[in-house]
Amino acid sequence: MLPRRSATASSPSSSSSGAAGIRFAAVRKKAILCMSHLAGRLEKAQLTKVLETCIRALTSASEGGTPPHELSSHQSALLKSQVGCVGSLVSAVGDKPEHGALLCQAIPSLLGFCQQREGEGDDSDALEPLCELREACLGCVA
Repeated sequence: MLPRRSATASSPSSSSSGAAGIRFAAVRKKAILCMSHLAGRLEKAQLTKVLETCIRALTSASEGGTPPHELSSHQSALLKSQVGCVGSLVSAVGDKPEHGALLCQAIPSLLGFCQQREGEGDDSDALEPLCELREACLGCVA
């Protein structure tokens, strides 16, 4: 016999946004891992389309005008995931010359994220997403 759920037990629809954020972060990580494994096996045209899509998302985020440390936590997590996706594709594609020039388009955006200045009045909690983004950018370039 299964135990009854109490009336105070939380249902999936009443989950907090923090739990949902963790769940979506796990999905993004698995998607990035999947993309990196598939990248080496895709045909040239398919891989080019994947790379163009990821780089376009990353560069449009860098041109948005809002400094990374002023983004919401959700936007910051998405941006960090985009950087991670480009980084995993860089590792997966390796030294294929036809895609190297395409990946070079992401470098100015990555460097721009690393060079963002903090505001003087920002506290350390507000700067944590910026530091995480810088770390992801450096990992992508390295």
